[in-house]
Amino acid sequence: MSLSRQIRQDRLNARTSERENSLSQQELTSQQSTPDQTVLKQGVRLLTGILILLLIAFCFFASSVCITIVVAAFLSILVDPAVTALERIRIPRFFAAALIVLLEFSLWLVGLRFVRQIDGFF
Repeated sequence: MSLSRQIRQDRLNARTSERENSLSQQELTSQQSTPDQTVLKQGVRLLTGILILLLIAFCFFASSVCITIVVAAFLSILVDPAVTALERIRIPRFFAAALIVLLEFSLWLVGLRFVRQIDGFF
């Protein structure tokens, strides 16, 4: 019995080593790349770099637009209670919003005049 077990073990080892050899040959052939694949990989890396640079440039130039949108959204949230209060006294929402914008603009002008007067003292 021990002889038959030894033979089986030898056959199993032989099969395993054949599989490992065939796998290692397949891995070697798959790892070797043709010149076309090398050029393709370099092209993909180059395009990825260009895409990243374009994304950074877009963020840089779009920042002024994004800041404007964020400030507008903040102001709309800030003045919504005032517009809603004017709606309760039967002023249409469009006119209420326009009235609030004009009020804010006039307050900005008064503040600008005040700052200029203070600037004269220093």
